[in-house]
Amino acid sequence: MRGGADRRHVLSGLAGLGLVGCGPTPAASEVEKQAPAQNSVLDLSELERANGGRIGFAARNTATGDRLHWRGDERFVYCSTFKMYLAAATLMRVQAGEERLDRR
Repeated sequence: MRGGADRRHVLSGLAGLGLVGCGPTPAASEVEKQAPAQNSVLDLSELERANGGRIGFAARNTATGDRLHWRGDERFVYCSTFKMYLAAATLMRVQAGEERLDRR
């Protein structure tokens, strides 16, 4: 039996970490459901069109509890959690001889 964790244990542990933060979100209050002001300083829909993607934004005034959000009821992939799956897939390809770590 070799020392250390094998690939299966590492990947199953990493998969569990990827589920952190994937729980249900609380329902939005009536204030949060209101349409954004037409005279907003920053028009996020225009930024989305210009960049070809989705933007998620949330802010809370801790003094009053007021909330402001854009696409607050949608889920987004966190790049940091994706990186671990990419690294695991790359290391599996290296182990199978399909990839090299010194390739540029």
